Amino acid sequence: MNKFFLFSSVLLVLLSACQPTSAGSASIGDLTWLDANANGIQDAGEEGLANVTVRLYDASGAKIAETRSDSNGRYIFTDLQPSDYTLEFVASGYTLTQPDQGGDDARDSDPDPATGRTAAVSLAGGQAAADWDAGFVSKTAAAPTTTPTPAPPPLEPEEVVFRGEFGDLQGRYYRAATEPAPLVVLMHWIGGDMNDWNEIAPWLQNRGLKNPYPNPGTDPWWDPSWFPPVPEGRSYAVFVFSFSGCQPGGCPRSLTPEMWQSDGISAMNYAATLPGVDPHRIVAIGSSIGSNAAIISCGQVANCSGALTLSPGAYPDDVQEIFNRHSQAHVWCLADENEIAGCEMPELANQPAYRAIEIPGGGHGTELLQPNLDPLPMQLILDFLALVFGE
Repeated sequence: MNKFFLFSSVLLVLLSACQPTSAGSASIGDLTWLDANANGIQDAGEEGLANVTVRLYDASGAKIAETRSDSNGRYIFTDLQPSDYTLEFVASGYTLTQPDQGGDDARDSDPDPATGRTAAVSLAGGQAAADWDAGFVSKTAAAPTTTPTPAPPPLEPEEVVFRGEFGDLQGRYYRAATEPAPLVVLMHWIGGDMNDWNEIAPWLQNRGLKNPYPNPGTDPWWDPSWFPPVPEGRSYAVFVFSFSGCQPGGCPRSLTPEMWQSDGISAMNYAATLPGVDPHRIVAIGSSIGSNAAIISCGQVANCSGALTLSPGAYPDDVQEIFNRHSQAHVWCLADENEIAGCEMPELANQPAYRAIEIPGGGHGTELLQPNLDPLPMQLILDFLALVFGE
């Protein structure tokens, strides 16, 4: 045999033995994508995210390779020896989505958002691990929001002081269950002050409040056991106040019609600014001198849906002023057989929004608020409010 040929053959065999081989090598890779709905799952229509930096670490924690995902979000590391590896994903302007969602390893995101790294990946010889994905959410994307459940308005009444023409006035505000709410302004008679309404105000508020104030007496309007129930779901904001100088025992001789009328206007204007009030749905209910104040103030303020009086309290021109200023308003006048003539105003006979209602045996003013009357004034108050507020 030719010596040169033999040498060449041996040399080729040796060179072949020295060449690297891919036999037994492994790979790892797959997809980086934009998780548009931030649910941690690769949903149909969600696109791959390009230029994500992907780093490969060996079992000792040393970085051995780095690449970037392509225009389709694909990446891969090849020619890996059997061992344990860890992947790290970094994308400027993005954060990693929630991992291990949905129960399908081919569609979830694998790295921990806190570290950017996956758990250790054990590769066997020749294994192609093609399901190591990373989902990202834009840092500038609007975070999912939930509508918080609003806290209910305070249940307990709020003591307030407001300015009147003749000095500061005391009042209390009972907030309704839902807001903005229709408002009832209650105006007392000459024999008391705002405490006349201690039981009636929470009754109209209809939120289960027990009267937190001592009642000045034992008259029927301080005994809620007989009150007709306010229909379920109805809750009114209620504002009560005391006319200038009035106390639980009554009002001073110095209180004049000019003063209580002015106080009523101040109270209506102030009450319209209270939090949670619908300023376009306000009524005035008054007793005796409070009836006069309710009618006068309803006809003078910017917004008033109507007035109800317990015993006559005004002249036809005062009532007509309400209709002139508030075309949709209603006015009811309640009185017993001794005072009903004061409610029956011939000038208003053709006004359908005005009613004179006789309460036999009722008495004067706040005395009308007692049980066993027919019709029952407390029920008429509820009927009036339902009419005026369209309930």
